[in-house]
Amino acid sequence: MMIQFQTQVEFYENYIPVQVQIFISRGLFSLTTTSELNEIRSNLTLKLPVILKRKKIAYSQFKIRISTNLPIQIAKCVNLYTLESPIIKSIVDNLSSDPHGQSYYKPAIVSLSTQDSTIEGNIQEHSPDLNLQYALSTLNLLQNFELISIFLVDSQHLSLALSKSFKSVYHSQTFIFNFYKYPDLINHLLFFLKFYGSNEMKYSFIGIENLTKFKQETLYQIVKNNLKNCLFFIKPCRCGNFLNNCKQCVCHSLIRSRNMDNLSGELISAIDFTVNLFESNTQKGLVVSDFFFTTLADNIQDLNKITHKDLESIYICSFLQSYLEDLYSTFDVPKPLIKSLVTFSSILAYLRGRNELLFGDIFDVINLQSNWYKYAKDSKFIQHRPLA
Repeated sequence: MMIQFQTQVEFYENYIPVQVQIFISRGLFSLTTTSELNEIRSNLTLKLPVILKRKKIAYSQFKIRISTNLPIQIAKCVNLYTLESPIIKSIVDNLSSDPHGQSYYKPAIVSLSTQDSTIEGNIQEHSPDLNLQYALSTLNLLQNFELISIFLVDSQHLSLALSKSFKSVYHSQTFIFNFYKYPDLINHLLFFLKFYGSNEMKYSFIGIENLTKFKQETLYQIVKNNLKNCLFFIKPCRCGNFLNNCKQCVCHSLIRSRNMDNLSGELISAIDFTVNLFESNTQKGLVVSDFFFTTLADNIQDLNKITHKDLESIYICSFLQSYLEDLYSTFDVPKPLIKSLVTFSSILAYLRGRNELLFGDIFDVINLQSNWYKYAKDSKFIQHRPLA
């Protein structure tokens, strides 16, 4: 007899589907597993006979072999002990339904009815006390246009709520890794990403400041070719307002930049923009941002509807192109950063109702990000203004 069913294992805040196959035949009792289940084989060998005996099933007459579709590399990263209960239950239920064993030599496949689980896992709704609509629109916009950003939040509660809501509203195939809750599992995470990650998946990393520089660098090396699909959340200081354009940091000057100073240099170099997300002081539960200088004054529907085709109609004059080339040649601003600046500025021009990119749009973006550029990059180009 072959029993086949689907269950799931939990890893960080995510659920990974597992297809389990159990083969039962007559013979002297033995229990074998494929290599990915070696960790729980001894437990099953001890528990299963006891439970079958309680059910008055002659366990000594059966040979049992258990296998899954879980890659051995991933099996090392997840909690396999959660598979024990569904495996034992399926064996007991099927042997109890046919205690005489008359159907064991028939090629029957029994499917257990379980909750449908996919790689997206069980989606939990964000906290009902937070209004995340504008913040989610901003995250989705940056993801759609591949603008690599780091999100500065004033609490881990907010970053987790945003990640879960982003997963449910926009990209269900998003893995969430909460380093506040699971700081000791980083090695398993790095192993997981190395063997299971793909460019089709999106990842949300919460609490980057909890990782050492070495682990941040290792993480960066694994995801560097997929940064466009990564959400990085960090609490920049104790109050959460360091580098914020809208709120003042009240932390002592000696510790104000400690979290940011611990970021990996490679990760800092790869980040083009920062976006501050925080709960409004005037409207309880409303999550606002310093993105585009405003909060909900920006039309959320416009943010959700902007496409690459819309930006293709934005005209860039030759003089502005010369200025951008000057940024590269004179100030050594990396070409990817210049490209991101143009994209960001074009979005701003589109929201302002124009089909031409102006110097003012680019300068507004540079001024908006000036705190970040002064901190993390060679900021000489910030003051550069070409003669008209």
